[in-house]
Amino acid sequence: MTQALGELARLARLQREHELAHSFLKESFELATQMDSKRAAAPVLQQLAYLANAQNQHDRAARLLGKVDALREEMGSPVPACD
Repeated sequence: MTQALGELARLARLQREHELAHSFLKESFELATQMDSKRAAAPVLQQLAYLANAQNQHDRAARLLGKVDALREEMGSPVPACD
């Protein structure tokens, strides 16, 4: 479910529907938190970073990508290519 919401958020972001994208990501992050899953939370944070960048919030985007990097390093998981 978190992946589906993340994909909906990505599509909304690409269509510049930023509020809708944020709503999907918020729900996705809440689910990842409830599952206590870093593996599910990392892509959500990454999408939040992309959204922040799309909204010219570059400092916020950088902080979020730093958190993603730390989570992925902790899990031993590579960073996928960005869109």
